[in-house]
Amino acid sequence: MGKSKIAVRGLTTAGCCARQRRLVAELQTLEIDAVLITDRRHVYYFSGFWSATHHAPAMLIAADGMVQIVLPEDAQAPPLAADVVHYYQAQKQGTLIEDQQGASLRELGKSLQAVGRLGFDLPSIPDRKSVV
Repeated sequence: MGKSKIAVRGLTTAGCCARQRRLVAELQTLEIDAVLITDRRHVYYFSGFWSATHHAPAMLIAADGMVQIVLPEDAQAPPLAADVVHYYQAQKQGTLIEDQQGASLRELGKSLQAVGRLGFDLPSIPDRKSVV
């Protein structure tokens, strides 16, 4: 499959929204301004979007409940549990760009700049200055 969308059944938009609400409640309890989610399995769990392994979707869920998602430009996503959908350039002239995660995170640059305390699910912490 060359597309980002893969038919995976089981999650509903309502279920994703319920999981987001529970996460937002935890963010508020812990006084964290937002959480950055980049593991594609977690993006799927919270949004309903499943991506190919070579793409780097991302989500930013704020403590006020605002949800942003970043998808590869060719994504044909089902209805998503997100307030704002951004797209990043995943390929140039038919060739995947090397830094999928960097391209994805740059789409959240201004939003990330505004975050004070940031939670994340990354295996490593990105330098926010490099993505803004």
